[in-house]
Amino acid sequence: MKLAFADPRNMTISKLNMHHGRPAPDVSDIRPSIGQRGVLVPMLVLETVADGAVVEGHFEVVAGARRLTAALAEIAAGVEIDPVPIVVLSPGDDVLALGALLPRIRHLYRREAIDVPTIRILTLASKSQQKEWLAMFDDPEQRAPTGVQLKAWLFGGAPIATKHALFSLDDYPGAVIGDLFAEDSYFTDPALFWTHQNAAIAQRRDALLAEGWAAVEILEAGRSFESWKHERVSKAQGGKVYIAASQRRSRRAAPGRRTPRRPPPGPRSPAVSRPISTCTATQPSAPP
Repeated sequence: MKLAFADPRNMTISKLNMHHGRPAPDVSDIRPSIGQRGVLVPMLVLETVADGAVVEGHFEVVAGARRLTAALAEIAAGVEIDPVPIVVLSPGDDVLALGALLPRIRHLYRREAIDVPTIRILTLASKSQQKEWLAMFDDPEQRAPTGVQLKAWLFGGAPIATKHALFSLDDYPGAVIGDLFAEDSYFTDPALFWTHQNAAIAQRRDALLAEGWAAVEILEAGRSFESWKHERVSKAQGGKVYIAASQRRSRRAAPGRRTPRRPPPGPRSPAVSRPISTCTATQPSAPP
C-alpha cells in the first residue's frame, strides 16, 4: 500500500464498500468541517481497472464513502476541495477484510439480517470465527453476539487497541488486526500484549527511580488511584509515583489531587501521582 492524494471527482464507491449500491449516506455531521478544512483522514482505495488496465488517477473507495460523499457534495455546492489523502491498496492487502467475509455473511448483510456495526466487526474475525458465529446465528437456542459484545467475543474480552501500547510495535512478535472502518488496530493475544506492556512499565519505573523519586508503585490491574486521598508535593519533598492500570487505557499514571474533603486517618506519608510524561506529586493530607 502507498499514500497519495487524489481528486475526489475521479473516485467512486467500490463494490467492497458497505455503502455500494445503497442510498447515499447521511453526511450532515461531517460536511461542514470537510467544506472548511477538506478531507483530513485518508480513505482506503483501490486503483480503478478498465479492460485489464489501470486507469491513471482514478480510484474506488473501499473505506471512506461518507468522506467522499461529503467532499463531492461540497464540490457540487461550489466549494473548492483540495485533493484528498488516500491509501492505495493492492488486491492482496490483508486490510481488504470485506473480501474475506464468508459469502453467507455478506448475503445476510445484503438482506439486512446483520446490521452495519456487526458486519464491520465481523471483518476482524478469522474464517473459523466467522463459521462459529454463523453456527450461533443459526441455532435457535443461542444468541449470536452483535455490536460491542461481538468484539469482546472475538478478542476474548475487551479489545486492546495498539495505540495504548507503551512499546514499539516494531519489536512486537505477535499479530495485530486492522479495523478497516475505524482505522484502528488491535492485539490478538492479550497475554502477549501484557507481557510486553509490563516490561515497558518496568522500564518506566526504573527511569522514574533514576530521576530521584522516592518510590514508584504500580497498582494492581483494575485498581484505581484514590486521588482524593492525596495532594501534590514535589520530588524534593519525598513524593512517590503511582501508576494505575486499566483495560481501556492500558497502564497510565493517575493525576494528583490536593487536600481531600475527608482524608482517612493515619500517619502522614509522602506520595506522588503523575502522568507518565510530566512529573507532579501528591501526599496524603494530615487528618483533622
